[in-house]
Amino acid sequence: MGKSNRGFTLIEVMVTLGIVSVAALAFSSMMINQQKEQKNAMAKATFNSLVNSLQSAATNPKTILDSSKAQVPQNVVSVVNQMDNYQNQNTQ
Repeated sequence: MGKSNRGFTLIEVMVTLGIVSVAALAFSSMMINQQKEQKNAMAKATFNSLVNSLQSAATNPKTILDSSKAQVPQNVVSVVNQMDNYQNQNTQ
């Protein structure tokens, strides 16, 4: 009788794989860019937080160091102590 047309031809499978590959490549590059942007945003936020802490310490170093609930990084504490020592030396 007649030939049975079951399944897909090789061309159809290859075209489908090509389309899926292009879509996966576009998605993965989009995710990599998103991760880079996230890291940059986190670095900017950390830097801004450090700058704000240092500015606050420059205006009133005792408040930052005396507050028991504040979680100030050790490098900020040392900078604040240095600034406080400098101010004490210059005011005497």
